[in-house]
Formats: sequence, structure tokens, C-alpha cells
Amino acid sequence: MDHWGCFKPVEKARWAILCYKCLGSGIIDGQLCTECEGRKSIPQDRCPHSTNTRTCERLFRAIALFKEHGILPQEGGTLNQSILLVNGLNIVEVVLSVLDKVKKEKAEAMKQLAAKAPKVGR
Repeated sequence: MDHWGCFKPVEKARWAILCYKCLGSGIIDGQLCTECEGRKSIPQDRCPHSTNTRTCERLFRAIALFKEHGILPQEGGTLNQSILLVNGLNIVEVVLSVLDKVKKEKAEAMKQLAAKAPKVGR
């Protein structure tokens, strides 16, 4: 049974997205938003991942590359790079992030061990 909407629409919405027309205010120019009817969000009868397209993935990737590295999707930027390189940058970034997290966790654990260690007189 597909009760989350992964493979087909479900009878009762399981998700909601912020209304893109009123940006979650429910009102436009003093009137109820015609898209969300004042609810501030739009119910979804499909899993959010089911509507993800290659274009969406590229858009999110471009935004992330710009935010993190200032690389624009233009000539000389990511438009001139192979998808393999762009995907590789994402993988390397995730690996570096995980390694940084592990390094910080180890440093914190060492601090805690040092704090528990008996103090030796001078």
C-alpha cells in the first residue's frame, strides 16, 4: 500500500508546501490568496521526491554551488563543466563535511576525557 504518495497520488494529503503565490501569508493585496485560499500552504498528495526532476536537481545544485563557493551557472562557471565534475564536487563536499564533523567530535571527546583526568600536582 502506497500511503505516502511515492508511486501514485493518495486520497488524503500527507504533505504541504508553503504557498508560492503569497509566500505563506495567505493574503495578496488584502484578499485571500487564490492559490492556497488563505491556508498559507498547499496540500500535496504526492511524496515531494516524486516530483523531483533533473531540472530541479540542477537548480538546487547551482544554488548550493553559488552559496558555498560563489560559482555561477554561466560560461566559465558550472555550465562549462561536465556533470561528472559537478557531481564529484558535491561528493567531495559531503565527504569533507563528514570528516570535519568526526574531527570535531573527536576533539570534544578528548576535551571531556582531559576534564575527567585526575590533576597531577606541580
